[in-house]
Amino acid sequence: MKKDRTRTAIRRKLRNSATFAERILWYSLRGSQLDGRKFTRQKGIGPYIVDFYCAEEKLAIELDGSVHDEPEVQRYDQAREEFLCREGVKVLRFKNDEFLENGDRVIAAIRKIWSGRERPVTVRPERSRKHRSQKTPPPNPLLLQRRGNSSRNPVTEEGE
Repeated sequence: MKKDRTRTAIRRKLRNSATFAERILWYSLRGSQLDGRKFTRQKGIGPYIVDFYCAEEKLAIELDGSVHDEPEVQRYDQAREEFLCREGVKVLRFKNDEFLENGDRVIAAIRKIWSGRERPVTVRPERSRKHRSQKTPPPNPLLLQRRGNSSRNPVTEEGE
């Protein structure tokens, strides 16, 4: 099956222009942090793209801004949700403001999906960092400017 480059570009654009609420939720979901469940962002399912998706649970999570209050967008969302349900995908929908005001309640609602099927959380060993050198990184020029001396390196010069 040929990969649809247009949809890939759209998903990439959506990932790069995520709302503040989406970025915060992604921080909680990424890297299998939420009870070991793996989530992806801006996942294409059929003709639609969902904000977050867990394949193991067949769970889509949508964070909606105020544009989703418009009747035309609501009809589109309803058609998308019906399609996803026919595909066996459960959809959880939250307002951005709802998540920002009470993120713990939203996380609890997500966890409720697999309630009774929890598994022990395993701590993964830290990955090798061969790409990092052992040398001290150069100082941040913005920090030096704030201190009023852009020529002095505070990391290598100890108050000369």
